Amino acid sequence: MNRKKRQNTIRYIMSEPPFPRSLALVGLNPNFTHKQFIEVMRLERSQQICSLAYDEWLALQDEKYDNHPYRWYLSYLQMSSEHTKDMT
Repeated sequence: MNRKKRQNTIRYIMSEPPFPRSLALVGLNPNFTHKQFIEVMRLERSQQICSLAYDEWLALQDEKYDNHPYRWYLSYLQMSSEHTKDMT
């Protein structure tokens, strides 16, 4: 691997956010599928989980995370369970 490619790889890895704790607390792991996420969203979540998801979502508002899937998932996880029970 040439030096420039290695530097770009290192920059990408360093800009990758850690797996959100709120997603882990609802039973998901870093390799979860969309189907697994939908199943989790049908379950009751505490206000603490929703608040943590919101805080983690806020932490990902830097433009370098604009297209990162965690932002999308956290935006839904922060909603109360009553609004997400019927996700398909």
